[in-house]
Amino acid sequence: MDARGQDLLIAAPAPDGISHWIWQVPVTGGLPQPVLKGAEHWDSPWPSPDGTRIAAVRLTATASELVLHDLGTGDDRIVATTRIIIAPRWSPDGRLLAWSGAWRPDEVGSGGIWVCPAEGGTPRRLTVDGAWPLWDSDGEHLLFARFLEHRGIWRVPLAGGSPRLVRRLDGEMQDLYLQGLDNGRAGTPVLFFMYEYTGELYALEPPPQ
Repeated sequence: MDARGQDLLIAAPAPDGISHWIWQVPVTGGLPQPVLKGAEHWDSPWPSPDGTRIAAVRLTATASELVLHDLGTGDDRIVATTRIIIAPRWSPDGRLLAWSGAWRPDEVGSGGIWVCPAEGGTPRRLTVDGAWPLWDSDGEHLLFARFLEHRGIWRVPLAGGSPRLVRRLDGEMQDLYLQGLDNGRAGTPVLFFMYEYTGELYALEPPPQ
């Protein structure tokens, strides 16, 4: 959903059937319109809190690029480049971006939870493992998922420090994806999706403090 709550932003196949574009789909009906296109594969669109920019991942043959697209000017700017970038998320004030590597990265250097100023700068790694970051409503902590023997939802300070377990999740399912519903405001739920043979969606309310 875009910041106005009027359109959906999705990654879907382009007309050529090969590349993936970012599309804007009106929730009231109508034809989808391409926002980010080209020969590349685009993924994981996420609108800025003020609705002026989109953060998305552009996949190349050798790397993932975190790109900011200005909806007003149409300009693109690369914020970070690494082997794998998953789930870019804006901070509630729009100053920072967080993302993760894969939950089981094929390159150790790209794993864990990362944060970087939206205007550019050196990315900083907050954790060496975990994936699917989600900003807490205070803007000073990030929630993220850990897997296998540490499986559950964890919380780490933006300033750095040891993560704290928020919710342990038992069972054999390994896939855990964190999402949010307007999580920039206090009191809104954190959603997590778990998948093994069937998908299950849960809400964690209120967000942990």
